Amino acid sequence: MAKQPIINILATNAAGERVLEAVSRPVRKADPAVIRNLKDTITHSEAYGVAAPQIGVFERIFVMSPSLLGPELILINPQIIATSQERIWSYEGCLSIDSIRLWVPRFSEVTVSYFDEKQNHVTRRFSGTGARVAQHEIDHLDGVTIFDRLQDPKRKESLLDRLETRSIVGKYIDFAASFSHVQPAYGAPFRCGAQTLSLTFQQGPVPEQPVSLRQR
Repeated sequence: MAKQPIINILATNAAGERVLEAVSRPVRKADPAVIRNLKDTITHSEAYGVAAPQIGVFERIFVMSPSLLGPELILINPQIIATSQERIWSYEGCLSIDSIRLWVPRFSEVTVSYFDEKQNHVTRRFSGTGARVAQHEIDHLDGVTIFDRLQDPKRKESLLDRLETRSIVGKYIDFAASFSHVQPAYGAPFRCGAQTLSLTFQQGPVPEQPVSLRQR
């Protein structure tokens, strides 16, 4: 097995629908080859998470990076069953759109129910970076991308159109000059400021150096 090609966020099927907007089906029996491909892909991509749809397998399974949790963590049929009230904002990237970072809110803690690769049922709480990664990858399983997390839905198509013309490659989108310009989704509390990679947040201005889901 080897690293698999990552599907680009702009990829479409024969019907003209964006491939990564499809909702993945539940896993009945995990394919060891898919698990191996996910592990190989995350290792070679230096990413914090890879979802099966990103390698062309539309099943509810993803892998989280060993740099976060020790050995690679495989989550099969994951479901968020509880969240914190607090949401935290940070820049967020994606392997399917490697050159762009968006300012995205996520719950600071989530509890996830899932099956591991040995078919054991697990309930686990994630916080900090782990919580952000889990939410990002579960979004992929639901056909949701970071563009769908923008506060203004109209901006999604506008930014994707600009991406198709390569006019925003390598730029950080939705950068706020100060946290007063950023409003939390659904009225949830939020904090600003971050230490790169750890996503340990403190009160303060929006970070000048964006934080991504890729390791530096």
